[in-house]
Amino acid sequence: MLRDEAGNNKCTACGLCVTNCPNSTINIESEIITDEETGKKKKVLVKFQYNLGSCMFCMLCVNACPSCAIAFDTTFEHAVYNKAKLTKTMNNK
Repeated sequence: MLRDEAGNNKCTACGLCVTNCPNSTINIESEIITDEETGKKKKVLVKFQYNLGSCMFCMLCVNACPSCAIAFDTTFEHAVYNKAKLTKTMNNK
């Protein structure tokens, strides 16, 4: 998950990555808040969960992301004895 210059998460919780993932590897939780400055409602990311154990690295989530919040890295050695360690969770709050 990439961040902008201010350190904020780039994800807008649109759900396109979840929709395009063939293995249901990605799960997101979002909520709708009211912006105090403008008074408009917007969706914000609460929790992003990624299961590395079921990912087949097809990059459909990366290609579908309109805000370029997801990127793959060449560091991929994630050998573990416990499958629970392959689930990565990022909380936005």
